[in-house]
Amino acid sequence: MLEKFIVWDGTAEDEHIINMDELLKIGEEKLAKEPGIVSEAENKVNPKDTAIIIYTSGTTGPPKGACLSHANILAQMNSISEIVDDQTLGDIMMFFLPLSHVGERVPGQFFRIYKGITAAYVNDITKILDDIKDIRPTFFGSVPRIFEKAYAKIMSEVDNAPSLKKSLFSWAKKIGLEMSRKEQKGQRPGPGLNLQYAIADKLVFKKIRDIFGGRCKYFLSASAPIAVEILEFFHACGMLILEGYGQTEVSCFCTLCSIDDYCFGSVGKPIPGASLKIAEDGEILVKGDIVFKGYLNQPDLNRQTLTEDGWIYSGDIGKIDENGFLWITGRKKEIIITSSGKNITPSNIENLLKNDPLIEHVMLHGDKRKYATALVSLEHDTLMAWAKTEGHDNLGYEELINLKTLKEKIQASVDRTNSQVARFETIKKFVLLPAPLTIETGELTPTMKVKRKIVEEKYMRLLDELYE
Repeated sequence: MLEKFIVWDGTAEDEHIINMDELLKIGEEKLAKEPGIVSEAENKVNPKDTAIIIYTSGTTGPPKGACLSHANILAQMNSISEIVDDQTLGDIMMFFLPLSHVGERVPGQFFRIYKGITAAYVNDITKILDDIKDIRPTFFGSVPRIFEKAYAKIMSEVDNAPSLKKSLFSWAKKIGLEMSRKEQKGQRPGPGLNLQYAIADKLVFKKIRDIFGGRCKYFLSASAPIAVEILEFFHACGMLILEGYGQTEVSCFCTLCSIDDYCFGSVGKPIPGASLKIAEDGEILVKGDIVFKGYLNQPDLNRQTLTEDGWIYSGDIGKIDENGFLWITGRKKEIIITSSGKNITPSNIENLLKNDPLIEHVMLHGDKRKYATALVSLEHDTLMAWAKTEGHDNLGYEELINLKTLKEKIQASVDRTNSQVARFETIKKFVLLPAPLTIETGELTPTMKVKRKIVEEKYMRLLDELYE
């Protein structure tokens, strides 16, 4: 039972609220009277005891309280320590997700304390690319949207740049990608490529690294897929984004790419102490000390989620390649089954469409319908930059999405996406949403994933019109 709320500063006339300074004073007095009280408390803690209860973000259903033990948390931190060394982490990490999220709480807050690394918290997630220049982190874990936003901003600026700058950027990008692909294959670049890359780095890539503060060479991305095109672009610029996979129920990560062992598009290999296997229907199962105790007060759900021998059903669909890398192919509950019985995995198609810098979020729809359609939310700043170049800077978001030229531009991106998927997976129709999806409106989770049921219900009228 919750007894007290602790506030950092300020006061309140409520018996259930206590100020941090007051709490510290009580603790000092208690410790003075009973010097052994801390050791006694430590000795009473069992590693299997619940340490924290974290509620899942719930993109497809109601949040559930996941009980993580002390042993779960220590297993997670020890495993990450074996993959990411102190030199890679540096001396300052940057955070922006709420501490109620497992990624920020365990490999963020707890791991930082475990390693003695300074933390910098962003005040406003919408201005994260401004804050990062001031913070200048040495290591940064993020969700894909931050990298997608930075990529969109860069591409938008290039599109609006003079011809000479465009040509320089294209040349540098070509050289950078050539260098990146050699590194990915474990090949050594020749002296000519090294020289060209050094020039490209000085003229172009250094400026792009400065967007992230200039000190960060390694990033961590999780919670959703990120386009290989974006991963390769930043790698070409001298920044390696390592993808990982996991969920609250496994104390955060169960797989990670490492600096010396990565494959773009995959989410890495099992972290030390974790085991993976793929069920007959393609669902990923995980086992190890990182697997949680179960959901709070939900015994029936626990029996459905955890096997008697310690495996947890992740709810995600994937495959393990011949080199041991895990590839996520979809979310089991999110698979769309059309009226003709075809199975469509929405995340892969949505991710392809998001390669367009103008597109911020996509939600594929079509369950029990005769074909797939999509709701498209545009990136506000990129849209405004496009509008300015087209001479429409006097128009607002809602007016812009009705422009024929904009719809044609998005249709071209839809056509490119359709050319890369099976015929039954193609997006037959789409609609531009009248406003961007946001966390504040309840349409996105804290990690900026679309809450499908909420968005579907909100825009069902628009979806129905796509099938008339």
